[in-house]
Amino acid sequence: MLTAEDFLNAYRNAFIEKDASHLDSVMSDDFTMTMQGDGITLNRAEILEWAVSGSVFTIEDYTILHDTDECIAGTHTAAGKEGTDEWYHKVFSLRKSQATRLRNGTY
Repeated sequence: MLTAEDFLNAYRNAFIEKDASHLDSVMSDDFTMTMQGDGITLNRAEILEWAVSGSVFTIEDYTILHDTDECIAGTHTAAGKEGTDEWYHKVFSLRKSQATRLRNGTY
């Protein structure tokens, strides 16, 4: 079973190493992610491109609230840069799972 920590570490490693293969291995083909602050939904290919773009430096400080085969929920911090401005956020995330690969997420 893919755990919440496995999934978050895949994102973290993709951001830090700028290597999308970390995420590629844990997302289903129809994976989508909606960023609630912007109202933007990204498909799998867009997420993989975004993960290595350098706009997010890292995610840290995971708090796992729920971790089952059906659903992963928790919080983490995220840091990055948009233009010349650096940012830092506390993020809540919810993901629906297909046991070994995640299907969609909301941030």
